[in-house]
Amino acid sequence: MGKKFLIVCGGTGGHLSPGIAVAEELLSRGHQCALVISNKQVDSRLVQRYQHLDFVKVPGVAFGKSPAEIARFFLGFFRGLLAGSGIIRREKPDVVLAFGGFLSLGIVLFASLGGIPIALHEANRKAGRAVRLLKRFATRIYLPTGVRLSRVSVGTVRYYGYPVRKEFRRTPRRWAREKLGLPRDGFLLVVFGGSQGASALNGWVDSHCKEVLSEGMDIYCVRGLGKGAEGVLEEIDSRGQTRRYESVGFCDSMHLVLSAADLAISRAGAGSIAEMARCVIPSVLIPFPYASDNHQMENARYFEAQGGCIVLDQAYLENLFDEVVSIYRNPDFLDRMRENLIMIEDANRKEDLVADLEQVAADGPNQSWWRFWQKKPAPEGEAL
Repeated sequence: MGKKFLIVCGGTGGHLSPGIAVAEELLSRGHQCALVISNKQVDSRLVQRYQHLDFVKVPGVAFGKSPAEIARFFLGFFRGLLAGSGIIRREKPDVVLAFGGFLSLGIVLFASLGGIPIALHEANRKAGRAVRLLKRFATRIYLPTGVRLSRVSVGTVRYYGYPVRKEFRRTPRRWAREKLGLPRDGFLLVVFGGSQGASALNGWVDSHCKEVLSEGMDIYCVRGLGKGAEGVLEEIDSRGQTRRYESVGFCDSMHLVLSAADLAISRAGAGSIAEMARCVIPSVLIPFPYASDNHQMENARYFEAQGGCIVLDQAYLENLFDEVVSIYRNPDFLDRMRENLIMIEDANRKEDLVADLEQVAADGPNQSWWRFWQKKPAPEGEAL
């Protein structure tokens, strides 16, 4: 008999995408799933293509540093806690799987009080605040290879990598470009900043697009919703060929964009890295310098050590053009990076993670804390 899973995965594409990947795998095995997402525009846009999944929106605000941001966070937290309690009562899940972020807190706390097993997934190489706070309530914690959490028993941790959505796989380059309406031949540079875009990368490509086109490369830039003008620019390169720069605000077919690419420039979120590895796309990573605990730099350096990318600190963004041209002119280097990426992708084992979740559900509920304030039933034969 199938089990019921509640997956808390909203707030960013880096949380939502693996939640969708796990949900689809669970559904294929005969289980039921509900996915808790935020009210943010990026969540609403991404889920449009997954009408077969059950999504539930919950209010919430990410933690900030200013007094006003802190106040908004706690207001959102209590609203989320109330909404989460209603979701738990309605859905009655066998397991709650949370991918971190501000949405996880209230729902995980409420579920743990009821004895529902909690599984946490941390995608980055430095655990986020939510996972660090909630780890004591977890029956299972999924971490990247080699990452450790203090005060967590060894039996709680599993290393299965980042669950990637099933559509992310290497498809023929010409077919992907045809689907996107891009030139079928030539070198394509893809620039994107994750689900929410990256202003620094957008600014770089806007200021250097004519130089890149002149070198003989086409460009496809995913800017992020509301982050600059969209459109197409065409230029003649140094060999007299027409080259094209296309800029879009959002793309829900990133699996095609990455399959179409020869080289990507990106931030270093765990999701972007896993998807580029799955699609076997070499990259230059520019970690977001203000990410909490500098986790994007940790992600990028680990990926670089495996031979999957080149890392450039944003402080040296003026060197990015020379780096791109150097890689473009060195096809042997690109081939070596692709060979490395094939081996890296094998570490992301979604099927193993889902099989382990099934085992957590089969083991049954934990002890419920509700018993401390629930009225105890009267012994048999005594008046109530």
